[in-house]
Amino acid sequence: MDLFVYDEYGREINWVHWATEGNGPGAADRATAVEEPSIRRLTEWERAVSASGGVYWTAEAAWTPWAPEKTAPPSSRAHPRIASTGGHDHSTSEERP
Repeated sequence: MDLFVYDEYGREINWVHWATEGNGPGAADRATAVEEPSIRRLTEWERAVSASGGVYWTAEAAWTPWAPEKTAPPSSRAHPRIASTGGHDHSTSEERP
């Protein structure tokens, strides 16, 4: 599971990775709810295939109001995008945390 943060120009300015118990969108949603509870997915997961043939999924995300006990406050101009590798999980919006 990866979380990428981009500036207002679309440039990647930071990223973090954490392990999940599974692959695909459902596992990513569950891991995000535990590891970064102040982040909410804004879009459906988009499936993609890398140049080397690996399957991955991405979705736009946003921080909810800052949770000081969990994370540092994000820049007001930064926005996250979450990514997950592999899997065939087709989670729906009803399954989101």
